[in-house]
Amino acid sequence: MTVAAAARQVVVFPGRPWYAAEPDAPHLRLTFAAAPPDRLDEGIRRLADALRE
Repeated sequence: MTVAAAARQVVVFPGRPWYAAEPDAPHLRLTFAAAPPDRLDEGIRRLADALRE
């Protein structure tokens, strides 16, 4: 999924390092603190497209 996301100019990092105290499970960390709402909508659309691959 990281390659498919990168092809759509969406950067994806594993979420695991931010949840070190939690049981092992897949995580995806989404950071959105500095993005305006229209950019978030576009990023979510691109990420959804990447997940469908």
